[in-house]
Amino acid sequence: MRSAGPNIAANFVARAAVGLMTLAFTPAYLAMLGIQAYGVVGTFVALQTILYIFDFGMGLTLNRQLARLATGGPESAQDIRDAIRTFEAVYWTVGIVLGLALVVAAPFFGSAWFQSSDLSPAQVSRALALMGIALAAQWPSLLYIGGLFGLQRQLSANVILTIAAFIRGAGAIALMTFVSPTLEVFFMWQVVASGFQTVALRIRLRQVTLGGTSSGQFRAAIIRSNMKFAADLTGITILGTLLIQLDKVVLSRGVALSDFGYYVLAGTIASSVNLFVSPVFNAVFPRLTAATAVGEIEATRRTYHEASQVMSVMIWPLSLVLIAFAPEVLYVWIGVAPSETTVWLVRILVAGTALNGLMNIPYGLMLASGWSRLPLLLNLVAVLVLVPFIVYMTSRFGTVGGAFAWLLLNVGYVSLGIAAMHRRLLRGEGGAWYAFDVGLPLLGGLLAVMACRVLITGGTRGEMIVVLATAGAVAVCGSALASGFVRSIASGWIGAKRVAR
Repeated sequence: MRSAGPNIAANFVARAAVGLMTLAFTPAYLAMLGIQAYGVVGTFVALQTILYIFDFGMGLTLNRQLARLATGGPESAQDIRDAIRTFEAVYWTVGIVLGLALVVAAPFFGSAWFQSSDLSPAQVSRALALMGIALAAQWPSLLYIGGLFGLQRQLSANVILTIAAFIRGAGAIALMTFVSPTLEVFFMWQVVASGFQTVALRIRLRQVTLGGTSSGQFRAAIIRSNMKFAADLTGITILGTLLIQLDKVVLSRGVALSDFGYYVLAGTIASSVNLFVSPVFNAVFPRLTAATAVGEIEATRRTYHEASQVMSVMIWPLSLVLIAFAPEVLYVWIGVAPSETTVWLVRILVAGTALNGLMNIPYGLMLASGWSRLPLLLNLVAVLVLVPFIVYMTSRFGTVGGAFAWLLLNVGYVSLGIAAMHRRLLRGEGGAWYAFDVGLPLLGGLLAVMACRVLITGGTRGEMIVVLATAGAVAVCGSALASGFVRSIASGWIGAKRVAR
């Protein structure tokens, strides 16, 4: 884990930059488009997640495949290039088909799905058609990101993603300012930005896979050898996407578009927790894959626990601050006093997202070990048990009911999934995960945030920013001090600085 530090740092800086840009651009989107049009933008984000089921597990499968091949040294160069060419032939085909399907279906959904008093069906239909083109342009980038991460070229991928995010957001605002503040202009620019991102990632992946006798050949045997693993990932993705997005699908149809817009707003805040998830997972997963591939049990155990502690220290402080200071966070961000419903939406969605994030390292261990069947079964049971509950909660209690269903889903994952996993992988280590990897960082951060909530207050918007920053810093210190591994890293760093002086 210590050697993974540079990749984690690169991943985190990029994710933080993209997340901060999203938070910064969102108020401008709201001001220019209005809450109903912003609800359509939120639908685009949800649609991308839903359609990810048609990834068929290929992105993460390529990540794992390249991580395993990379242990073979220069002799594996041609196999790496063949794997990339094989997977991308399938990926491009799927992306184009999905994009065309959305373009064809746009008129129906534009007139029959959304409840809007400000947008005409024709406007929504045109926006949906442009969504389809943007989706097709961006779709292959998911595969190229997986390839670069599997080869541990994460800095390159993150630089491209950060630049693309800035172009996507700043360019859209500029065009809506100087051309027209409409959904059509917004999504036209998303097409351009998505194309740039995909082309840049493909060029970089080609640069880092030099070697071999050819630029890569399509080999059906590569698909066949990874078919079972990819099929399980597809099932996991389909069921997980259904569980995660069902509340949004039901709410987009069952509540006013303005209420759905506030739900999307709260979800955007909750998604900031994920800024800390991908940096750790993307750095650790190739290392877990390599360790399990050669049977290094002790290296696997240490990486698992250390990564879980790092994940906890990165997730808990922000989550606890967002929950405890939800009214202040909303006021600082959107500039108006939030409703009680919106405050509770933020709190519930953040809690569920935090628990979901903590499951990523155990999930990575299962996939690195090739044991994809357990998460598939967990999601299947969750669908059978919780889908009726989600439908009931969202129809009975609206947006708050949908948020609570998301929280309950992740409570089940953490309480049942971890116990089931440790009966087979790293047996006897489950208690350490609950107590030391997750529990102590939670306790340290919680005590720190509670003290800040009681002792520190702010009145003006500027004072609230200071309060939030102070609470965040104190929470990080509390969680870090409670984590044995993170504390040892900090002690070593401080000791090195003293010696240098």
